[in-house]
Amino acid sequence: MRIPPTETHHTGLIAWFTKNSVAANLLMIFIIVCGITSALTIKMRVFPNFESQNIQINMAYPGAAPEEIEEAIVIPIEQALEGLNGIEDMQSWSNEGYGSVLLGILAGYNISEMLDKVQNRINAVATFPPGVERPTIRQSEKFDPVLTVSIRGNLEFKALKILAQSIRDEILALPEVSRVILWGDRDYEISIEVSENTLREYDLSLAQVAMAIRASSFDLPGGTIRTDSGNIQVRTKEQAYTGEEYGNIVLRSNPDGSRLRVRDIATINDGFVETEDFSRLDSKRSISLRIQAAHDQNVLEIEEAVSAYVLKKAQTLPLGVTLESWQNAAYYLNAQLNMMLGNIAMGAILVFLILAVFLRITIAAWVMVGIPISFLGALWLMPVGPLPVDVNIISLFGLILVLGIVVDDAIIIGESVFTEVDQHGHSLDNVIAGVHKVAVPATFGVLTTIAAFTPMLLVGGSMATLLEAVAVVVILCLLFSLIESKLILPAHLAHARFADKDENGQKSWIDNIQRNVAQRLNWFIDRKYKPTLQSAITHRYTTVSLFAGALILSIGLVAGSLVKVELIPNIPTDSIHGQLIMSTGSSYQQRNEALGKMEKAILSLNEEFVDEHPVEHVLVNSRDNGGLCLLYTSDAADE
Repeated sequence: MRIPPTETHHTGLIAWFTKNSVAANLLMIFIIVCGITSALTIKMRVFPNFESQNIQINMAYPGAAPEEIEEAIVIPIEQALEGLNGIEDMQSWSNEGYGSVLLGILAGYNISEMLDKVQNRINAVATFPPGVERPTIRQSEKFDPVLTVSIRGNLEFKALKILAQSIRDEILALPEVSRVILWGDRDYEISIEVSENTLREYDLSLAQVAMAIRASSFDLPGGTIRTDSGNIQVRTKEQAYTGEEYGNIVLRSNPDGSRLRVRDIATINDGFVETEDFSRLDSKRSISLRIQAAHDQNVLEIEEAVSAYVLKKAQTLPLGVTLESWQNAAYYLNAQLNMMLGNIAMGAILVFLILAVFLRITIAAWVMVGIPISFLGALWLMPVGPLPVDVNIISLFGLILVLGIVVDDAIIIGESVFTEVDQHGHSLDNVIAGVHKVAVPATFGVLTTIAAFTPMLLVGGSMATLLEAVAVVVILCLLFSLIESKLILPAHLAHARFADKDENGQKSWIDNIQRNVAQRLNWFIDRKYKPTLQSAITHRYTTVSLFAGALILSIGLVAGSLVKVELIPNIPTDSIHGQLIMSTGSSYQQRNEALGKMEKAILSLNEEFVDEHPVEHVLVNSRDNGGLCLLYTSDAADE
């Protein structure tokens, strides 16, 4: 039954929107369009955009042992920074050839100003030994992990590195990707070795050889020659980059016209930095590429582009070499997103079914529409405002959290309008009266929930970004649920069909179901609920005592640790990290043997649990006096 708008004695915003259904529909369409537009452009990240509050200090001292690094670099830096306001904590590492110090900066301190203060204090240190390199001082950058791409096979390391660098360059050429980190490779190094006897034979010194190489291997700009036809840039390009080029450098020209070259007296090794470090994936030599996303990039777009590249590139690799992606962080973002969409659909269906049984199908349908409108409204305003929020695992959790309460006020409005229309007839006045009856308590019910989440916006420190992501999403959803239930829903209910008979005057099957449910509900209210309520009111002291006892019992369960309290619950993950740290002075052989035992023990799990095959990948990476074993077990690797 469609009722035409009529004059009403009600005034106010609710009455105006109820009377002017065109305005209500325009408002609804505006929210939907803005929400969809934002959903198509909003950034997708794994975690919220944390602003780093750390300063990283690195200083190299080539050839120095860890003990020397600690005494000559780390301790002087720590002493120089001691007492500097704004530093919350200080961590340091002493490794062979370099030292690192990580500063945690207190919330509220400007990171740029702290960088300048730290730089000034370190520049004032006069006790650094000769031979140390200039320190690098920078704010620690945070990037979202996207996925790992690994190349493995029985290739020589040089061929494997060339292939990995080629793949890295091709991935970086993808428009969606801006950051790829090589992991498990070694730096190139060209070593020139000359024996003492050879130097005597040719009447040379090591300093003369070094000077000749330095004088012949460099690029030098020579200025500009101006001509009538244009300018000519003059430049000497003699920088040597390969072992062959270094071997061709002339050390001396003899009177007979012959030349003595570096290759005539030296052994030239064009290879890699001399180290025993290695990287293995599933027992095969490997190099891995970590794909990362900056704060303004879309993780899902990067994952899709890289995964498509990997599938295509893997078909062109030589036999015995494999290329695959794993540690796919976008998988978890997709899983959270799908969970939210599934919960929205399930929640909408449950709301529709329950309200259709107890009230009317039209009321159930319009109340159900309030769920996507509230979520789209939140998506519209999430990226804007003083606390912008993008789509990430934490904000999606907030959307899932608010799903259960986002249509409470719409349900209350719908039930009140139905009752008013059922008792006094379907008219514009009665619809508005039904809304006004519960508008104030329904509004304050939502506002109290908003007030409960508002303090999360005021929390500082490292947890602030996480809490803000949840609070902003919840508050926006609740505000748009108020707009939808007070301004849009009444206009739809005013033009909805409330009659319990079809066009022929016959009751429909759903009306029969509703009548039967209503009869049973009334029977339960009259026979069970009202007598119980009357008894509780009559014996009010006993009732209060029972609930007070339940409260005391609840407090006791928490105080007695029977109900555990955890700030961050221990959630099972798909990867296990095992770190090995050897004592100072341990040999590379001892380190490699220990890592090999860890790797063998992990791989043996597949033999022990044949059906489950729990281990998907095992990555072993060694570095300095330790190493890392990464166990990855998940179907996510294949998604």
